[in-house]
Amino acid sequence: MMLTDKGRLALLIMMRLALQEGRGFIPLATLADELDISIFAMKQPITALRSLGLIRGERGWNGGYILARPAARITLTEIVRGVERPVCAADAGVDSLYRLWDEVGAQLYEFLSSITLASLVAGEEEMHAGLLGGRRLASGAS
Repeated sequence: MMLTDKGRLALLIMMRLALQEGRGFIPLATLADELDISIFAMKQPITALRSLGLIRGERGWNGGYILARPAARITLTEIVRGVERPVCAADAGVDSLYRLWDEVGAQLYEFLSSITLASLVAGEEEMHAGLLGGRRLASGAS
């Protein structure tokens, strides 16, 4: 298993949506601006996350994206496995290397299954609070 830019971006999008959980839809342009990523680059992971049922989209004036279910019920494995393609034998080159990547991927997925999006976001907020001398970040800040 490899974590590509698409996978990292999907995790960042999900973290941003989790930080805004319960506050309504976030427009794609706002997400792109907050993450300093082009809207074009965000379309592929957004489409993948929607097709996985992890986010919901709404068109119109108050439209945008929200989590499809609570962050506490979304594991990092769901996000990563859903947007990343598995490493295939041709990618690995030889059978022994393929088996190694297969085992690494399995252990990584097992580890990621123990982490929810909510716990990741809570850890991120705690880290920022420590850097800010105990002050909390505003929910919209990154």
